[in-house]
Amino acid sequence: LEYLDVNDDGKVCELDFITFMLVAMHKVDQRTIKDIRRLFFALDAGKDGFIEKEDLITLRQRKRFSKRLKRDRKKTERWFETKMTKESKRKKKKWFGQSY
Repeated sequence: LEYLDVNDDGKVCELDFITFMLVAMHKVDQRTIKDIRRLFFALDAGKDGFIEKEDLITLRQRKRFSKRLKRDRKKTERWFETKMTKESKRKKKKWFGQSY
């Protein structure tokens, strides 16, 4: 029972039992279980232990916002590189112009 009791409360829930049995029967390994749990917690945007429609909507909005930030950052980087390239060319012309 102590191997099955994940949270040390003296009880074994259905999920703990199923997880233990799947690993013991070599149907899945512990790493796969951890990956699946990590996925669940990532999808549970409300952090209430459930995946609800609102969680998925929130995650979709976050993903769109993240894509927009990446796109804007790339635009800003391109603009900055262009600006710096033009500025450095202008400085070189000015510097070489003064040395002759």
